Amino acid sequence: LGGLMDRDKAFANELLSKISVQYQKTTSQVMLRWAIQRGFAVIPGTGNPNHQQENLHGVYEFELSKDDMDLINELKYTAQGFTHLDTRNAD
Repeated sequence: LGGLMDRDKAFANELLSKISVQYQKTTSQVMLRWAIQRGFAVIPGTGNPNHQQENLHGVYEFELSKDDMDLINELKYTAQGFTHLDTRNAD
């Protein structure tokens, strides 16, 4: 998710929390799925075997809707702290 500080911002983001509940997934899984659907190479990092299983299996069990993808794409412009990726021109 871009490092420890960005991860904490993502976990505290109300929109990502709402989407996570909607899909019955963790915020990490939603963010990984978003990146996969965008076509980005994803290298999740964790030493926790349970998180490794969540990362490997959980992100391929669902697909984010176009509306949810668009909402997450706009976080860079609407949520404080999401500054790494210009998603408007990534397609």
